Amino acid sequence: MAPRGMLEIFIFGGRGLKNTDKPGNIYCIASYKDEENRTDPVECDNSDPEWNEKFQFTIADDDIDDLKIQVIDEDENGNDDDPGYCSISIEGLLETGYKADIGATEYEVFRGDEAYGDITVSMAFFPEENNDDEEQEDQEEQEDE
Repeated sequence: MAPRGMLEIFIFGGRGLKNTDKPGNIYCIASYKDEENRTDPVECDNSDPEWNEKFQFTIADDDIDDLKIQVIDEDENGNDDDPGYCSISIEGLLETGYKADIGATEYEVFRGDEAYGDITVSMAFFPEENNDDEEQEDQEEQEDE
C-alpha cells in the first residue's frame, strides 16, 4: 500500500536543451496523475534555461505513477514545438512511507527517441499525518484525566 501525502518538486533549470527556433521562450509542464503545474516561460537565448520554481502534488492512492515533465519551446508566432519529455519514477521516494527527499538530480529529456538535454529537479515526500495515532493519543489523554 502506497503512503498518502504530498510530493514537492523543485525545477531548477535545463542544460543542453536545443532551442532551435529562436526567438522563443521555454517552459515546463509537470504532471502527476490528473494534477498539472506549469513554470513561467523564460526567454532563453542559449540552451540552459533557469526556472527555479516549486510545485506540489497530492499522493492519494495506491497506484503510483511516474512524475512527468514536458519541456516546451514556445515560439513568438504561437506555434509551440513538440515537447521534450522525461518520466521520473517516484516509487523509491515513497517506499518507506516516511519523509524522504532526493536532492538536485539531472534527468535526461527526450524528443522522440533522441536525447534533447537535461533538466535538474529535486523532490521531497511529506507523508500524511496518521489520524488514527492522533485519535488514540487523544483518547489516552482523556482517560488519564
